[in-house]
Amino acid sequence: MECFSKAIDRSELILSGVITKANFWRMHSQSALSQRRRKVINTLPDAGPDGFGGGLATRKYTSMTKVSKPTAFREINRLIELGLLKQNPGKGRSVSYGLAWS
Repeated sequence: MECFSKAIDRSELILSGVITKANFWRMHSQSALSQRRRKVINTLPDAGPDGFGGGLATRKYTSMTKVSKPTAFREINRLIELGLLKQNPGKGRSVSYGLAWS
């Protein structure tokens, strides 16, 4: 019986993630994004509203997309302009970004 309960909990978690992504993309359906940007944005909802291991940093963006730091910085700024990302509190080397859920 415990195994069945764990399977239901896992199913609910997966379903919750799918619904979260669907709601996010419904809010931002008009945003035309490159495949690379879409990949990054699609990864963030899996972490939920609180994070992505402390938020998306330029270093993480470069690692995920295999682009240079200047390109990552420009693309992150474009995602902010489009209203898909927001800057988390912090400045300098500790700056990070999260999804703009609302």
